[in-house]
Amino acid sequence: MMLLAVTLALTAWRGPSLPTAAPGAAKYRLSVRGSANELVSLRAQGVPGGWIASFCTPTFCAPLQYVLHLDRAGKGALEFQVIRISESAPHGANVRITAPGARSLSLTVRG
Repeated sequence: MMLLAVTLALTAWRGPSLPTAAPGAAKYRLSVRGSANELVSLRAQGVPGGWIASFCTPTFCAPLQYVLHLDRAGKGALEFQVIRISESAPHGANVRITAPGARSLSLTVRG
């Protein structure tokens, strides 16, 4: 049995959007668990042309990748958003969130 060092979880975003979030984006809370003070390299993969996926904090959004610094308890959270930015883009996106040592997450967004 393989033990994963990092755990990723997605839930619906609750409450007001962060000031950095794009209006109309599909928004999720991305929770990350790992070792205390660990740096976790997050990536959004499979994002089709005409779409953008971002990892957002209250001060900025990082498109497609972000390094999250976990706290002393080994926890961290971000707003993860996916938005269709082109009228010619497909109306759906299948996005995968990955991090070394973690089972990847997949989600389908319609736009």
